Amino acid sequence: MTGTIGSVNTQEFMARLIPIDFLTIPTYKAKKFEEYPAVISQTAAKWHENIISNIQEHAVEKQRAVLVILLTIQDVNTIEKAIKQKGLRVNVRIYSRNDTNESLAIRKPVDSGTVILATNLAGRGTDIKTTSKVEDNGGLHVCLTFLTDNLRIEQQAFGRTSRQGHSGSAQLVLNQESLVKKFGENVLRLETIEQYKALRDLVEKVKIEAYEEDEHPYLTFKDEIFFEFSQLMQSCAKKENLKCSRVKSKKKY
Repeated sequence: MTGTIGSVNTQEFMARLIPIDFLTIPTYKAKKFEEYPAVISQTAAKWHENIISNIQEHAVEKQRAVLVILLTIQDVNTIEKAIKQKGLRVNVRIYSRNDTNESLAIRKPVDSGTVILATNLAGRGTDIKTTSKVEDNGGLHVCLTFLTDNLRIEQQAFGRTSRQGHSGSAQLVLNQESLVKKFGENVLRLETIEQYKALRDLVEKVKIEAYEEDEHPYLTFKDEIFFEFSQLMQSCAKKENLKCSRVKSKKKY
């Protein structure tokens, strides 16, 4: 079994279900990755402004390519409009749906000044190729604009850059108003990104415990019933085949 396991909560949960060990396998080539300090915006307007500033810094001033991962298609459209209003000289690609030709946005190598506005479709399982010019300027920069539900999804998003020994960076640019909707007004007391992540991990732990107590026994029961049903069907099929064989034998005589 391979993959991004994520937080300690997830690892402990899986270890209780399946007798497995966890091993961190180093990358084939050393990662050249830099994570910039997270930015927490007080309002949606300031959040939009900080995202645009992020694009301005990395795509325009540093002539890198930028992947902006947003939560919704509406957010993608909003930032696309803001880029036009700001007059940024960048090449914008959109990847917010997988039922259109938008997937072409991540198939072609990205050059300096390219900005991909995407939902989390681009946050996992995508290998974004960069030109040598982008690599010379620091590689692909990932701007993750929301706090993911768990560490695993965050790691997958940041993992879109610095692949196969290439350079890259990432940064969280968050909207506090969205965090309040997600966690409640108690988050207004929090001051650092570490505190927000600790709260996220706590919520994840509670969800896992609830699943383990309520949902998992039910799913296990369904699995056992299905196994018994499968065994019964196989037994019936064998008996039916045997019966048919006997009938054919009688017809011969």
